[in-house]
Amino acid sequence: SKPDICVITNIGLAHMERFGSIEVTRREKLAITTHMNPDGLVLLNGDNPMLAELRGQMNEKAQFYGTEEWCDYRAENIRQENYKYYYDFVCDDVRIPVELNALGKHNVGNSLAGLAITRYMGLDLKKAVEGYKNFKGLRQKLINVPGKYTIIDDTYNASPDSMKASIDVLADLDSEGKKIAVLGDMFELGENSEEFHYEVGKYLATKNIDELVVVGELSQQYVKAVQDSESQIKCYSFKDNGEVALYLMSVMNPEDIALIKASNGMNLKEIVENMQG
Repeated sequence: SKPDICVITNIGLAHMERFGSIEVTRREKLAITTHMNPDGLVLLNGDNPMLAELRGQMNEKAQFYGTEEWCDYRAENIRQENYKYYYDFVCDDVRIPVELNALGKHNVGNSLAGLAITRYMGLDLKKAVEGYKNFKGLRQKLINVPGKYTIIDDTYNASPDSMKASIDVLADLDSEGKKIAVLGDMFELGENSEEFHYEVGKYLATKNIDELVVVGELSQQYVKAVQDSESQIKCYSFKDNGEVALYLMSVMNPEDIALIKASNGMNLKEIVENMQG
């Protein structure tokens, strides 16, 4: 198809089962440039260490977006208020305030990539920024069940990197109630799968979260890591999604927030559907 613009947003641990190493994952993602327009743009996330390493090494025309001072397109003055992110989009002499209707600091980077393309193509930046005010994504949907509780529905998929990002979302939210992480297994991580789950649990143990609720065999590694860390986070394990939903509905109050996340094959969407019923 010879694309004019190629964007690589992240090099992480997803699909390790198939690729074997993060270096191979990077090589495979960079293959997108193989048949691109020779005069086209390769846009890379400068906040990702595996992509930042490529600075000055790309044969193609490469530009970077991110929060680092050297990035061609930057997000500055980032802050979160009322489940939204605000930042300044900066490129050359351009500075435009952005209001992003999305959870998670990683989505600042994703939106920044969109604005970088807009700028590169000479389109209307202000119109693009206006569109972000009403953005509705597929992941991390914030669902408020009036008088009962709030749910962050992130059941679409999961990898170690996206798990940590979603844990950050939950930990960073302002809430007077409990913060509950409801996590299931992550798939396609290869022979080190248990180790990756344990690593996510260690990460969670450092965060401002009150409870960990797990379902799935590999998810026991989250619990083990939290307990090994001597964290104050309370841990609960259940056999199936129905039990999880019943537990959450029985203990959650209107000011409580629950993050629900796992690989899609765990079907944690059932929990969300039951809690909305």
